[in-house]
Amino acid sequence: MLTEIAVRIAPRRDWRGHKAKAACGVAYFALERGDLVRRRLHAHALRDRLTGLPISVADTVIDLLQESSVATIVATVEEAETKFGMPVGAIVIDTFSNGIAASGGDEDKARDQNRAAANLRKIHQPLPVHIATVGHTGKQEDRGE
Repeated sequence: MLTEIAVRIAPRRDWRGHKAKAACGVAYFALERGDLVRRRLHAHALRDRLTGLPISVADTVIDLLQESSVATIVATVEEAETKFGMPVGAIVIDTFSNGIAASGGDEDKARDQNRAAANLRKIHQPLPVHIATVGHTGKQEDRGE
């Protein structure tokens, strides 16, 4: 769903009845499968006849439990803005749990989730962006993400 949204907001196309107010870049942090994200973006672009989408895909490991992740994400976004010649309006973290588990954190523990979320909030100080995180349901959907 977030790939679909990114493909719509980047070129300022409405999405399912929601008006796109402006085109913006998207920084997609594919912490799980960068190759799959790139293939999905390519398929969407072919389907919708889009070229030159301002969407960057970063597939390096980012440890969201470390405060240094903030600088890494901000630098990646700023690099994308320079490349695209427009502001990045959305960041996608796919998946939040992989960002927590990168150095052995436990994505099931509130302590680690809160540390990672606090680091993501620090990104808002230098960047006016929306941050969306991807999560998957477990084997027992009734237990949540």
